[in-house]
Amino acid sequence: GINLLSGLGYALIETPYNSRYYQNADREPLLPYMFYMQFAAALGDILLFSILLVFSLFVPIQTVLLIGLLIGVPAGFVIRYIRE
Repeated sequence: GINLLSGLGYALIETPYNSRYYQNADREPLLPYMFYMQFAAALGDILLFSILLVFSLFVPIQTVLLIGLLIGVPAGFVIRYIRE
């Protein structure tokens, strides 16, 4: 169960993010671009997992997993529009 969701999360969020990240790396000043992209990724992870942690204190874990998917799927689509 967990490995399936981990793979699904990677496919929905990490793959589009990394694709856009490396696609833009050649066109931008490299050091500031890498810093801000890594900062944005870390901030996104902190926000996502904080939200899920708070929800896990009040609702069943199945609901938390569903909320994670409902946040992750649109996030994967939004990532496609970074510097497009």
